[in-house]
Amino acid sequence: MKFSLGIPRAFLILPILLFFQFVQYAHAQSGNQSAIYGAKNGPAVDGYDTVAYFTDEKPVRGNAAYSFIWEGATWHFVSELNRELFMTNPEKYAPQYGGHCAFGMANNIYASGDPHRWKIENDKLYLNTNQFAHWLWVRDIPEKVKLADSNWPEKKKALLATRNAESKD
Repeated sequence: MKFSLGIPRAFLILPILLFFQFVQYAHAQSGNQSAIYGAKNGPAVDGYDTVAYFTDEKPVRGNAAYSFIWEGATWHFVSELNRELFMTNPEKYAPQYGGHCAFGMANNIYASGDPHRWKIENDKLYLNTNQFAHWLWVRDIPEKVKLADSNWPEKKKALLATRNAESKD
């Protein structure tokens, strides 16, 4: 006899995938007091130039020679022009939710953002943790953005409080 909950198998493994992404994320985050993903151990967004998503329409690794500190994180860019574009309007070019996974944030959990799992929607950059999370997120972007937007302020506050407490140890 075959047991079925009437739930697609892919959705049953989602909590497991997100748990492992969270463990990887928690291990990778350990230094400064920024809510930006990757900022504790290196540059924001693993060193990818977030302006390039808009200008080149693809992820491009930045260069430390063209860097800028914003929101407690060091951002790398491929050129002086991209650095200046970011400096002029960082809110436009920085990924939403500090570069954390948009799908995870919609579900009120932290997960790392993968620079290769991205989408620009309504002139905003969103990252997701893996292809499966990205696929689930793009199925209903407006609803997921609404959920993530409502979750992010409290998640950011909690993340900053944790990092402040860690820095006092």
